[in-house]
Amino acid sequence: QSQLFWGEAALAYTLPKSQQSFYARLTAGTSINADRFSAYRLGGFLPLVSEFPLSLPGYYYQEISAQKFALLNANYLLPLGPQKLWDLDLNASTAWVDYLPGEEQPGNWLSGVGGGILFHSPSNRLKILATYAYGIDAIRSHGRGANSIGILFQWDLGPQPTRAFKVLQPQHWRSWW
Repeated sequence: QSQLFWGEAALAYTLPKSQQSFYARLTAGTSINADRFSAYRLGGFLPLVSEFPLSLPGYYYQEISAQKFALLNANYLLPLGPQKLWDLDLNASTAWVDYLPGEEQPGNWLSGVGGGILFHSPSNRLKILATYAYGIDAIRSHGRGANSIGILFQWDLGPQPTRAFKVLQPQHWRSWW
């Protein structure tokens, strides 16, 4: 029987005038008797999955299996233009990983960086995000380093709930706007 324990500390702030957003999150976890199915999975980001994201930009989705980890994510969102319909999104992550036995890789520190351009319509019902990420320590056939690109398109067909909060970080996209 596997047991998983984790904790998280986060800091998020949006500057009132410029609408620039800063977000930092430290997540750490450990396990008892973890196996391939219950291990923590770190890696690339898929925004519409239901699992708790442990994101490392530039890696494959859930590429890393860990029995213990510490992950630091940072994100900066800069609105562009007078109407602020466009945003520049920059992010970076680094993690210390104690691999699941049988899933080891050389090196316990993994890092990745990424960026993208986000468009949201004036009604905020249409959102399009184009991203690029580089997994600095990702192991591939040519050595270390991996590139990834992504495009996310979200079109909300129904009316917005009046009591919903508005979050611009792409990692929080659900239909909860």
